[in-house]
Amino acid sequence: MSSNVFKIKDRATHDEVISQSKEHPTVINVSNSSLPICKKFTPEYASLAERWQSGGIKFFELDFNNETSMLFKFSPNQLPVTVLMVGDRWCKTVMGANMKNLEDTLSQLSKEAN
Repeated sequence: MSSNVFKIKDRATHDEVISQSKEHPTVINVSNSSLPICKKFTPEYASLAERWQSGGIKFFELDFNNETSMLFKFSPNQLPVTVLMVGDRWCKTVMGANMKNLEDTLSQLSKEAN
């Protein structure tokens, strides 16, 4: 994982990330490292974070497992799921490993943040 993507490992970190999303646009990739689709998508997500690093957007990853599953209400067959948000005023979820859809949504996030 790129140094531009920070890991969410527990509820406290998750809550801090959500709280700080009011200050800057935030993207959270929810995946499961044991699923082939997520293994393939993770480096693509890291590359995306690197390309968008100058946009003031913060990128995070949460590995959906027994300890973190209570933080998001998705099932493993829906992963990866990417949540994009700007505080309480705008939020969108991108289901699956569709990089084009994610890029388009990042453009919307960037516009909404400004």
